[in-house]
Amino acid sequence: MILFGVVGTLVIYILNIIRTALLAAMYDINHSMTDFAHHYVFKIIIYAVVFLGWVLYMKKPKQHETAK
Repeated sequence: MILFGVVGTLVIYILNIIRTALLAAMYDINHSMTDFAHHYVFKIIIYAVVFLGWVLYMKKPKQHETAK
């Protein structure tokens, strides 16, 4: 559980750094799309990554069946 917390926090932190860098570059290249990307596209990406992490966390490990 602690591993998922640490890895999840690092992944979200790194995604936020990438998001900020992309928003800065997008602001210079195409200012009109920056607002749309900030409010919609990047939120969807972050929510999808958080949801994927939650799914991976909730997945129960498969138990091997023993031969009878």
